[in-house]
Amino acid sequence: VSQSRYRCIHGYRIPDNVAFILAGNSSSKAGSKVGNSAIINRCAINPVMMDFDYWKKNFAISHKLNPKILSFLSNEKNKKYFHMDEMVNSAWARPRSWTRMSGILNVLEGDDKNINYSDLLYYCEGHIGGEAGTEFTSYYKLYRETEMDKVFDGKKEIEIPDDMTGQYIYMLSAVEELGYRLNDEEAFGMLAKISIAIAEKNVTYRDWE
Repeated sequence: VSQSRYRCIHGYRIPDNVAFILAGNSSSKAGSKVGNSAIINRCAINPVMMDFDYWKKNFAISHKLNPKILSFLSNEKNKKYFHMDEMVNSAWARPRSWTRMSGILNVLEGDDKNINYSDLLYYCEGHIGGEAGTEFTSYYKLYRETEMDKVFDGKKEIEIPDDMTGQYIYMLSAVEELGYRLNDEEAFGMLAKISIAIAEKNVTYRDWE
């Protein structure tokens, strides 16, 4: 059988220098049907995954996604929630769903940045799924409870958490607060104090005597 028949569409011969590139969801969960094995065998099938750092740099920051979502996903242990396996009967976390969740979170925070955590969990479960939603809500709660605005205003003492996760959240909260106060020179001094306090919390002293 002539090989030319495989490069024809309704009798039209496709030139040898033409290639077909198709993109789509290949899983049955997304409604994809099993392809003909002879056709599949003649194709190169390359899976495509979104890289978090690329997405953050080239999309999330420029589109002003909520910084708490970005700080949550920037933590290495939480990156598994950036691009989860797709589901059929429930929501799951993907770049698209995090983008939607960011828009909702920005509205929930409002001008005074107060938020009901039960409402947050409810919306999270509906957009990024139960597991990711629970973890993010817990993270967000710790983030807000630092009350970093009061720390920078001198109304609350610097209180560095003992655990590394708490310290990570505390520092990120301080950096975000600095972002609101870039015209305040004293704010840079407060960030320095917090950085030193975290470093001192983790210093191990040895008795060399």
